[in-house]
Amino acid sequence: MDTANRAGEAIQRAQSLVNDISDRNHQIATAVEEQAAVAQEMNSNVQSISEVSQANVALAGESVTETSRLVDLLDEQRQLVIQFRKK
Repeated sequence: MDTANRAGEAIQRAQSLVNDISDRNHQIATAVEEQAAVAQEMNSNVQSISEVSQANVALAGESVTETSRLVDLLDEQRQLVIQFRKK
């Protein structure tokens, strides 16, 4: 009987360890899924930041062009004022 009892206890310990391993595997799988979701969200946020940055670069380029145009117009106006004063 002792041998049978010890075998039964060993099987119960083994089953308990298998259950623990199964629980841990489930926890790991859940954590991996959560990390994947966070990584996807981060990727989406990085993509959005990239798009906004590209739009800002385009707007900055337009600002430079318009500023240059304003400088040219101001220079023309200055020349006209100089000509007007000479008359």
